[in-house]
Amino acid sequence: MSDFYVTPETASVEIQKRWQNEEVKTKVREYLQGDIPEVFLREPRSILFRNICIPGSETKRFLECSQKMSLLPINLEYLADKFCTRNADKLQYGRLDVCEKMNKNNEPIIRSTRIIDFIANDNKSLADIATTWGEPIVDFFHASFDAMGMARPEIYDLSAWLVCHGKKANEYYKQFFALCIAHGVLCDNFGADGGDENNFFYEVVRPAFDHVTQEFGMKPLVVQIFSDEEIEQCDQWYFDAQMQEILNEKMKKTSNRLV
Repeated sequence: MSDFYVTPETASVEIQKRWQNEEVKTKVREYLQGDIPEVFLREPRSILFRNICIPGSETKRFLECSQKMSLLPINLEYLADKFCTRNADKLQYGRLDVCEKMNKNNEPIIRSTRIIDFIANDNKSLADIATTWGEPIVDFFHASFDAMGMARPEIYDLSAWLVCHGKKANEYYKQFFALCIAHGVLCDNFGADGGDENNFFYEVVRPAFDHVTQEFGMKPLVVQIFSDEEIEQCDQWYFDAQMQEILNEKMKKTSNRLV
């Protein structure tokens, strides 16, 4: 992946050079037929692209990375996407892994709590899913930032833009990576989970990345959030212990607890 990711230091310098290059920005605008989301028109941004913005360890590291690059962070959501029980990443929105404490080897001790009915919500839009206590799941995650005392990035639902640029990932990822030429730096961990996630990288992400690189004569800017060693040690999605306190309070409102 050495030809895919760049360091935060490199990305910080390169995005500013490209942002100042009107020829490059014009080419991006023409490629996207003038359809650049408004949040990218004022200044270059650091980007976390997830279905729902959540107050987990990944988001916390993303904010740290954004600060290192001196870029204003934005979490792009895809709330119109469907929940799927066969997708490991999407299951993470309905089953929260909380780090209760660290063991003697400094490894997280994880407690998992299921907060939605998987079967009843299979194939529903994420925007239409409610927790077992009746709260829209998107509202729950967004409100949890304040409850946990955690900074929250700006959030922007990119659903309409993605649908306009291709309903399938292998279509819209080409358009999305064009935004990472001069308007933003994507922060991610592609293929971190192996299996289906690895297949998604090589079948969808990498071909789109290579296509845009060839189209513009420069690579989309992508920074790795966690190192490979960190990913091997723990799940980058887990939540701090405060989340368990929030869940305990929420669970008092329902007798439908699933663990």
